[in-house]
Amino acid sequence: MDLGLAFDDEDLEFVKKKDKEGRAGTYCARMLKPIWFDSVLESHLKGSPCATDLDPEQVPHTFKMSGDYHYHQQNFDKAAEQYLASLDILPHNYVAVRQDITESLCRCYIYSGHTEKSLQLARNLVKELMKEDVAHQRQSLILLCTVCELAERWEECVECLEKLCLMQPYYAHFWNQLGDAYLKLLEHSDSSLINDDESARKYHIKRLTCYIRAKLLHQAIIGTASCFIRLRNVSLIDKLENKINTIPCSPEEKVLATEFTQQEIETQGIDSKDSVEENCLPETVLAESKNNTTHSDLFYQRFCSWCPSTTSQEIPNT
Repeated sequence: MDLGLAFDDEDLEFVKKKDKEGRAGTYCARMLKPIWFDSVLESHLKGSPCATDLDPEQVPHTFKMSGDYHYHQQNFDKAAEQYLASLDILPHNYVAVRQDITESLCRCYIYSGHTEKSLQLARNLVKELMKEDVAHQRQSLILLCTVCELAERWEECVECLEKLCLMQPYYAHFWNQLGDAYLKLLEHSDSSLINDDESARKYHIKRLTCYIRAKLLHQAIIGTASCFIRLRNVSLIDKLENKINTIPCSPEEKVLATEFTQQEIETQGIDSKDSVEENCLPETVLAESKNNTTHSDLFYQRFCSWCPSTTSQEIPNT
């Protein structure tokens, strides 16, 4: 039965408006002055009649627009003020927008020297989004990791990256970051950690695992990647090889780690990474207190068991 829902050619035609003399009419674009949002917001806050054209639902978004402008001008204090004003009136069910604004506010704080404010805000965001989907949780952890790197809080940075690697075990960038963070943690730790050969060795094993996995993940897609991606990956693999060569582990351990990691990647299958990502989150990252097993324990049970001496009991929680 024909319901008459198909498009006719005339439905797709664009008909220009014409005046009485048959000439095509001009398009009247709305002209806005530079930084129009600040003047509109100022009028809105004063209750001026000229602000009545601003839809109340658009007020928080206008504050965000103003915050974005001042952020890119590196006027971080003013940007933070606008972001806070937006968050105060933005409905709580606007999860994605609230997350976006909170991330911008965190960066304002860290760049303006308010490190503790930035860290606490990022931590709170991670807690708030624990019940949201994987994408929201991952983004909040990336933010906290970034803030920790800028604040040189390497212990907390490592914790965030371990969770991210558990969430997305086939993303090479996280593994490279985690290997670098372990090195920073070693360099900035107290003397007892650095002088303890056994503890230092465990961190070298962690770094080796991270860099080898990152290298193998880059290698896995070279054959099907475009020329640009292939060249980029070859460069990244060379850098990872140099990092692996600097780790004080024996050649036999490096071979063992490579074989174990290669087998684990092939067994899980890179094509199944989305299903792995969705399924691994509840058991590993959020339920840390289950059976007294932390995310760090689960991380090493899965990725570092190639080393016989590396057990969840022996490895200190980061």
